[in-house]
Amino acid sequence: MTDIVDLALMICGIALFLFALGLITFLVRKGRSFVGAAALLPVAIVMIGFSHLRDVTIGKEGIHFDEQSTTALMQDPRDPVRIANYRASLTTLEKARASNPDAPLPAAVKASLANTVSTLRSHSDLPPEARVAQAHAELLLGQRTEAVATLRAALKAKPSLNQSIHPTLRALLNSPTS
Repeated sequence: MTDIVDLALMICGIALFLFALGLITFLVRKGRSFVGAAALLPVAIVMIGFSHLRDVTIGKEGIHFDEQSTTALMQDPRDPVRIANYRASLTTLEKARASNPDAPLPAAVKASLANTVSTLRSHSDLPPEARVAQAHAELLLGQRTEAVATLRAALKAKPSLNQSIHPTLRALLNSPTS
């Protein structure tokens, strides 16, 4: 469904871009102001490139959560490369939040994380690495109890993962309330 919407936006964006160029050419030839028509160009460019504008920026530093890694993981939650890319995105998000941990996550990020957690929970046969990513997303959503249970299950299945988990997750396991 998203591919159809992206394609439709791109086609409409190209049509709007060509229309704006034609209108600007017409107005220039008639000696009229073309400022209003020129305002259509950025709109058309955003429409054309919309499918690539999926990163959510957090904070002043411009750190972003890569929505494309989420999409890739959802397509194949067992692929080690996709799992690693998603875990890297979660680590980047974690670093962004370190400067202001009490700030709420933007709604788009929360929705993306919740969708990912829900999808991963629906699979019973995921590799432990995917479960570590799920636990990290659960923790970012504030689902501490679920994150601990998911992380413990992943580490039980593959204890060597303890060396590669994010320090926040390791601290979660060692906290007195877990």
